[in-house]
Amino acid sequence: MHTVKIAPLQWLLVLVILSVTLVVRAARNQEWSNWAYAGLGIVQLLLVAECLLGVVLWAQGQRPARPQAHVMYGLVAVVCVPLVFGWLRTRTPRQAQFGMGAVCVFLGAIVLRALQTARIS
Repeated sequence: MHTVKIAPLQWLLVLVILSVTLVVRAARNQEWSNWAYAGLGIVQLLLVAECLLGVVLWAQGQRPARPQAHVMYGLVAVVCVPLVFGWLRTRTPRQAQFGMGAVCVFLGAIVLRALQTARIS
């Protein structure tokens, strides 16, 4: 991820808050709410913005130390939310919220790995 020093904490904070809240709502058997859609939308917009920034930096000649791995992590992160959301749309709200909570944890791991491979060579 092509961010300033504080951004990894912000990424993880957003993903942890969203994940915990989705799992708690699922445990309480509550319905989806607008905030959940908004949270997933914010995560997706942040991922797309990071990718666009990466393309700009790549065009300027700045390459990550492990470009293949970094690009792979970026692509997985960008396509993960829409694909899983489409798949979970047919599930019960409880199953969908547990699933998206798990996806947010997975995205946290992907973001951390992308950050580790982002060191400019």
